[in-house]
Amino acid sequence: MKRSIIAIAAMGATLVAAPGFANEVNIAHRDLNLTTIEGQERLEYRIENAAKKVCGYYEIETGTRLKSAEMRRCYAKAKASAQKQMAAIVDDQRLGG
Repeated sequence: MKRSIIAIAAMGATLVAAPGFANEVNIAHRDLNLTTIEGQERLEYRIENAAKKVCGYYEIETGTRLKSAEMRRCYAKAKASAQKQMAAIVDDQRLGG
Protein backbone atom coordinates (compact mmCIF):
# COMPACT_ATOMS: atom_id res chain seq x y z
CA MET A 1 0.00 0.00 0.00
CA LYS A 2 1.44 3.35 -1.03
CA ARG A 3 1.48 6.22 1.40
CA SER A 4 1.46 9.79 0.14
CA ILE A 5 2.52 11.47 3.39
CA ILE A 6 4.55 10.94 6.51
CA ALA A 7 2.76 12.11 9.62
CA ILE A 8 4.57 13.32 12.70
CA ALA A 9 2.55 13.10 15.87
CA ALA A 10 4.42 14.98 18.54
CA MET A 11 3.55 14.99 22.20
CA GLY A 12 5.40 18.06 23.38
CA ALA A 13 4.32 21.27 25.04
CA THR A 14 0.77 20.91 23.73
CA LEU A 15 0.15 18.04 26.14
CA VAL A 16 0.77 20.34 29.08
CA ALA A 17 -1.94 22.73 27.89
CA ALA A 18 -4.38 20.16 26.55
CA PRO A 19 -3.97 16.58 27.81
CA GLY A 20 -4.70 13.94 25.21
CA PHE A 21 -4.02 16.29 22.29
CA ALA A 22 -1.13 15.81 19.89
CA ASN A 23 -0.06 17.93 16.94
CA GLU A 24 0.21 16.19 13.61
CA VAL A 25 2.18 17.46 10.65
CA ASN A 26 1.99 15.90 7.22
CA ILE A 27 5.16 15.81 5.19
CA ALA A 28 4.73 15.43 1.44
CA HIS A 29 7.12 13.06 -0.30
CA ARG A 30 5.40 11.91 -3.49
CA ASP A 31 7.40 14.47 -5.47
CA LEU A 32 10.67 12.85 -4.32
CA ASN A 33 12.49 9.84 -5.69
CA LEU A 34 13.35 8.11 -2.44
CA THR A 35 15.47 5.50 -4.16
CA THR A 36 18.14 8.19 -4.57
CA ILE A 37 20.36 9.76 -1.93
CA GLU A 38 19.21 13.23 -3.06
CA GLY A 39 15.54 12.35 -2.57
CA GLN A 40 16.20 10.86 0.86
CA GLU A 41 18.24 13.91 1.92
CA ARG A 42 15.43 16.25 0.79
CA LEU A 43 12.91 14.24 2.80
CA GLU A 44 15.23 14.29 5.82
CA TYR A 45 15.34 18.10 5.54
CA ARG A 46 11.52 18.23 5.46
CA ILE A 47 11.30 15.94 8.50
CA GLU A 48 13.78 18.11 10.40
CA ASN A 49 11.75 21.27 9.75
CA ALA A 50 8.41 19.62 10.52
CA ALA A 51 9.69 18.22 13.83
CA LYS A 52 10.99 21.66 14.80
CA LYS A 53 7.69 23.32 13.90
CA VAL A 54 5.47 20.84 15.75
CA CYS A 55 7.61 21.03 18.88
CA GLY A 56 7.89 24.81 19.04
CA TYR A 57 11.58 24.97 18.21
CA TYR A 58 11.17 28.32 16.44
CA GLU A 59 9.22 29.94 19.27
CA ILE A 60 11.22 32.53 21.18
CA GLU A 61 11.36 32.25 24.96
CA THR A 62 12.14 35.46 26.78
CA GLY A 63 15.34 35.38 28.78
CA THR A 64 17.08 32.43 27.12
CA ARG A 65 18.26 31.09 23.81
CA LEU A 66 18.41 27.56 25.18
CA LYS A 67 15.67 25.12 24.26
CA SER A 68 13.78 23.47 27.09
CA ALA A 69 14.32 19.80 27.92
CA GLU A 70 10.66 19.20 27.05
CA MET A 71 11.11 20.74 23.59
CA ARG A 72 14.26 18.71 22.96
CA ARG A 73 12.47 15.47 23.97
CA CYS A 74 9.51 16.35 21.75
CA TYR A 75 11.84 17.06 18.82
CA ALA A 76 13.80 13.84 19.27
CA LYS A 77 10.61 11.77 19.54
CA ALA A 78 8.95 13.43 16.54
CA LYS A 79 12.03 13.08 14.37
CA ALA A 80 12.56 9.43 15.34
CA SER A 81 8.92 8.63 14.57
CA ALA A 82 9.08 10.29 11.15
CA GLN A 83 12.42 8.65 10.30
CA LYS A 84 10.96 5.25 11.11
CA GLN A 85 8.08 5.95 8.73
CA MET A 86 10.52 7.27 6.14
CA ALA A 87 12.56 4.07 6.27
CA ALA A 88 9.45 1.98 5.60
CA ILE A 89 8.51 4.18 2.65
CA VAL A 90 12.03 4.07 1.19
CA ASP A 91 12.03 0.27 1.48
CA ASP A 92 8.63 0.14 -0.21
CA GLN A 93 9.88 2.29 -3.11
CA ARG A 94 13.03 0.20 -3.48
CA LEU A 95 10.87 -2.89 -3.80
CA GLY A 96 8.84 -1.21 -6.53
CA GLY A 97 5.85 -0.27 -4.36
